[in-house]
Amino acid sequence: MANINDLRLGKVDCNNQDLFFSKLLKGLMRKLQEDMTIRGESIDHMMIHTGDDTFWILRKHHSQIQNLTEQTNEDALYMTVPRAVVTAGAISLLPDQMTNPYARGVFQIDDEDGLRSYSAEMRRMPHTISVSVKYVVPNFRDVLELTQHMMTKLAFIRTFSFMYLGQEIPVSYKIPEQVDGEHLAELDGTTSDNKDRMITFDLEVESAMPVFNYPSITPLSSVITKPQWRVDTGSDVETRKITERSGYTGNN
Repeated sequence: MANINDLRLGKVDCNNQDLFFSKLLKGLMRKLQEDMTIRGESIDHMMIHTGDDTFWILRKHHSQIQNLTEQTNEDALYMTVPRAVVTAGAISLLPDQMTNPYARGVFQIDDEDGLRSYSAEMRRMPHTISVSVKYVVPNFRDVLELTQHMMTKLAFIRTFSFMYLGQEIPVSYKIPEQVDGEHLAELDGTTSDNKDRMITFDLEVESAMPVFNYPSITPLSSVITKPQWRVDTGSDVETRKITERSGYTGNN
């Protein structure tokens, strides 16, 4: 179990127990895979050169204990058609939209003793991420279908959520209102028979990352979440609310 003093001193960094942007981008790719289809079939979305080959090993049903120098055929996965390659660009912070620094929030850390819940002062840091998506498809008919999906879905705000430190983080994304060169998307409609067709467009992803203040961390079991007060009405004492802590209901 993480020592509470280590958490308060920052020796155990509660803000870096999980990868926020990794989860956000994985959630975005999963949502795009649900929305963007060709003839009702989903398209594999991938990010190249992430430095982690675990995904590809599991994708090919190889064991994690297998000798990783053996051929795992990642190149074949990268070259499947149709496919979508997602590239993350600039991350822009929105400091004027930060929340109150003294509001308290709850987070969870999973250690060897199980899932532990804590309360701490927190701020939400709003930000936007620019993401480029390139689809590679075998024919121009599929380019037109993807363009139609883009016009009917991605031109409007879409949302999804993911879990981070025990919190559900909402995310929204859409095609930016201002597109460079006044082009919504670049279509490749060449007549070459041996060339795959491509469509590329940009997305603007918005979310807010919770950041916790170390010295204010307290085990959630020690925090009173619902205060009580008692009103003397003369002959009776009426309890309006019951004191409750996380996992503790107090005395009636």
